[in-house]
Amino acid sequence: MPTTAPEHSPVIPCDELLPLESFVPLTERSACTVCSHKFSVFRQKHNCSWCGEVVCGSCIVPRLAKAN
Repeated sequence: MPTTAPEHSPVIPCDELLPLESFVPLTERSACTVCSHKFSVFRQKHNCSWCGEVVCGSCIVPRLAKAN
């Protein structure tokens, strides 16, 4: 089984991830910060662990966290 991350999932150091208290509260955004589509039952909100912003599932980039 390969241990490397796929190209579309960059590996970022754990110390670059934001703590939960730095995330923008989900209630503060009615649309995705990246694509500007409004959130709905089918387009749900997610916090980006890297920047803390609220984005939709289509715009969030899966990343692997690597311990230092």
